[in-house]
Amino acid sequence: MHPVIKHILARKNKKVPVSDGRKIGLCLFGGSMTGIRGMGALIALEEMGLTDAFDLIFTYSAGFPNAAYFVARESQLAASVYYNNLPREKFVDFLRFWDIANVKILIKILKYEKPLLLSRVLKSKTKIYNRFVKNGNQIEYKEIHKMGKNFWKYLEAATSSPFVSPGKIKIGNAKYKDIGITGSQMQNHLRYAIESDLTDLLVIYCRRDQVEKNRLRSAKIFELIPSPKWKMSRLETNREVLKKNCVAMGTLTKEVFGFKSAIKLEERKYDNINLTISRS
Repeated sequence: MHPVIKHILARKNKKVPVSDGRKIGLCLFGGSMTGIRGMGALIALEEMGLTDAFDLIFTYSAGFPNAAYFVARESQLAASVYYNNLPREKFVDFLRFWDIANVKILIKILKYEKPLLLSRVLKSKTKIYNRFVKNGNQIEYKEIHKMGKNFWKYLEAATSSPFVSPGKIKIGNAKYKDIGITGSQMQNHLRYAIESDLTDLLVIYCRRDQVEKNRLRSAKIFELIPSPKWKMSRLETNREVLKKNCVAMGTLTKEVFGFKSAIKLEERKYDNINLTISRS
């Protein structure tokens, strides 16, 4: 078993900060609807009692809401957003060519239909850093505990992918956007995580091309990589394809950590969720 996996497993059912002499990070990649693969891996980590094992989580794009639901212990709920709510609400619509992936729909779901429990996220000792493009050409990492009342605006910016989600999100005197899919931006995302004084880093990719653009060899890194046999589009709308990819990535994750059982999606519980909450 790889040393990184051993060190993470040693923190099973423990909460950071842990006095083990280690600083363990998790690096999540985005990829629009392929983010459900990352969510499958996070479901597996949650099932194995490793939700609170990470000191730092580095994210961008879909990785940001994925990480937030993960530390809130709602990974199954987040997965159901991908395979149930987003297809049903036509988050992706190629006939809406000026706004193919409508982020306003996503935010509405995350706030009101399958709400992210932000209070629970902020109680977590794990720090989540998301990578943004600021004012067109600057890179800025923002930590989730420091977003304050602008959290939802930052989340909207993080998931506003170039080419499919128009415009930038104004926060204060600056405008923010997702970093997109350029190789240099993604590679710098991984490099930033590696250089953050970590002893161990678990990397979860959502697409094979991310691996090709980002692989940085190091003994302190372990990478979870989707199989080339798992076919899906970055803008996938087929529910069954989404669910299969989620389960496949989650099951691979459990196998790497020495568990033989597959993850199981809690579809009935979360597809029929009906919560009444304030919209103020």
